[in-house]
Amino acid sequence: MSAIITTSEVLDEALRRAGLEEAFDDRGLAYEDCPGCGAKGGLKLSLARGDVRCSACGSSGPLLVYLEEKSQAS
Repeated sequence: MSAIITTSEVLDEALRRAGLEEAFDDRGLAYEDCPGCGAKGGLKLSLARGDVRCSACGSSGPLLVYLEEKSQAS
């Protein structure tokens, strides 16, 4: 895993608050357990697309919203 370099201060801060600043690979992807269905590693987070999508249940949404909800749940 490598550190993320982005141009968005909002995104950078959201990643830090959610504890995911080191979670993304070189392609800008990270995988988390889906909070909706519980699929292990089923939720794909994409920096390039700015979204999240679960491969198991199909739920999706904006990356920033997911990061804010994750940081508030902690």
